[in-house]
Amino acid sequence: MPTILGAYQALSPGQTLRVTFDHDPSCMYYTLQATEAEGSFRFERGLDGPTVWSADVTRVR
Repeated sequence: MPTILGAYQALSPGQTLRVTFDHDPSCMYYTLQATEAEGSFRFERGLDGPTVWSADVTRVR
């Protein structure tokens, strides 16, 4: 997860990181919720298993 978080933190406002997982990405959402300012990101789930999941994470500010 540290590499993904680093990639997210390198985004400029308005940029989106698309991440593909082999598991439910909820842990990434909860990590961002705990470490980033409220309202600073948008998390949109894409593919929803059973073998591939994805999420788009947009830096809002």
